[in-house]
Amino acid sequence: MVGSGEAETAHVFVSVRDTGPGISGDFLPRLFEDFEQESSGLRRQYQGAGLGLSITRRLVERMDGAAYVDSCQGGGTTVTVCLPPAGA
Repeated sequence: MVGSGEAETAHVFVSVRDTGPGISGDFLPRLFEDFEQESSGLRRQYQGAGLGLSITRRLVERMDGAAYVDSCQGGGTTVTVCLPPAGA
């Protein structure tokens, strides 16, 4: 999904949605931290280093944007990135 506002003040919104297991409310505050994964240790269910969203957040913030997450445990997750217009 991509959306924008008026031409001179338009922000770009990019949302990515999945239908996975969702993220627990307890874990959401740590979601953008380096190496954080909700499932960890020997019982870890998913691969990865836990860096994807922390890198995303850093890149977006360097462009004066913001990243948001909406998740419902058992109902999927939506990550939205909001970026200001170039030169803003």
